[in-house]
Amino acid sequence: APALVIVYAVVMSLFAIDWAMSLEPHWFSTLFPAWFFMGAFWGGIVATALGSVLLKRTEPYADEHIGAQQLHDLGKLSFGFSIFWAYLMYSQLLVIWYGNLPEETSFVFWRLWGDWRPLSITVGVLVFFIPFWGLIWVKSKTTIFTFTTFLTVSIIGFWFERYLLVQPSL
Repeated sequence: APALVIVYAVVMSLFAIDWAMSLEPHWFSTLFPAWFFMGAFWGGIVATALGSVLLKRTEPYADEHIGAQQLHDLGKLSFGFSIFWAYLMYSQLLVIWYGNLPEETSFVFWRLWGDWRPLSITVGVLVFFIPFWGLIWVKSKTTIFTFTTFLTVSIIGFWFERYLLVQPSL
């Protein structure tokens, strides 16, 4: 499993460079591949948690294997990765913005201050603020309805995030 995670990190980092960074040929960021990988990894954790909740609801035998403790653990993972995603995003923006290099700041400008600003704010709210404030409480991680709600919000936010990475470049 550790070797598979390392291979996954390298492959997703290369995909980030090939799929997203290559759309803006003059833009580069050393933190972007790590941020892209962690977003994809966290999206996998959220999808696994949603699958676990769905399995718990539909299959009678799943109750003995997927209990409140397992949901709580998946919620803690989702909570922790939401913080880490925001940390990497802020670190990337900080380096780009304070570097004040025109070829780097244009990528950020068109997404945060251009026509795409409402979607950028929506991504920040859906991917970080709502999961952070919702999953900070134990009860929201162990109650199936609230846990599913916060996971669904995160998945929708991930879709908007990937859309925001690609569409303004096109």
